[in-house]
Amino acid sequence: MLTINNGKHNVVTTPAFVDTPPTGLPPTTIANEPRFYAFQVTAPLTVLQYSRGPSNAVATPVTSLHSTAAAIPVLSTNSINVLDFTGLSEAIADVYVYDAAFTAIPKYVNVYWNGTTFNIQGGATGQIQVLSTGNVLQIKNNTNPPGATLNIFWSLKLIRVQVP
Repeated sequence: MLTINNGKHNVVTTPAFVDTPPTGLPPTTIANEPRFYAFQVTAPLTVLQYSRGPSNAVATPVTSLHSTAAAIPVLSTNSINVLDFTGLSEAIADVYVYDAAFTAIPKYVNVYWNGTTFNIQGGATGQIQVLSTGNVLQIKNNTNPPGATLNIFWSLKLIRVQVP
């Protein structure tokens, strides 16, 4: 029996395509068909869901990335990894960070990645810092006194993602 939803999907499940060591994959072998990917650079880092349009057009994010449901405890002067951008030739994102107790000032920054380096607007100051080490975007607890713990939540909103 035909219904209005025939030929449409309510849910699409994509297993993570783990790319270790990073090679810039997933592959672009079917040039004229849109494809969905769950791309994971390394197993410990978050899965990035995105699609490629026909002719391997610029990748389009279909999800944002978020921290775990429970706040992540981060000691003062320590950092946590958000996402390894290796394999992406360009990315533009917004990052939102706050601590569960609202003791630190929440952080909102713009992140630009050109395939080799980050440009992070407004991330270097404050009790919560958004910074990078190599290709990895990180969040740092910069509260005083040293040893103080912030229980952090974060969200990464992807505006543009491009793979080679």
